[in-house]
Amino acid sequence: MAEIYQRLQKVEAQEQQATKNVLEHSLKAALVGQELKKLIEQYDQLSIDDIIEGISLALNVSGQVLGKDLSALDQQASGVGANIKKDADLSALFDTALAEINAARKPKKAKNP
Repeated sequence: MAEIYQRLQKVEAQEQQATKNVLEHSLKAALVGQELKKLIEQYDQLSIDDIIEGISLALNVSGQVLGKDLSALDQQASGVGANIKKDADLSALFDTALAEINAARKPKKAKNP
């Protein structure tokens, strides 16, 4: 009887830990979602640093949720950002592309008849 009781206590403790883990990961995912939403809303004001930071944040939380080490991928993304920033031509092209994307995303104003 004592053995069954111990097993039940162990199962209950495992359930509580699993619930705690799910809540923790859900909260982290929600926070990442909020942060990424802010970045998207400010897309016309984003720099390469902002974009790389958003990618890094998403990879960090995704790695935690999935239980995977995504640090190599994060380093690659940071490297891409660093390469863009140090190349004047590429940096200017990137800034122009962001400006064009922003212009295309802005709603067209209706003309008054």
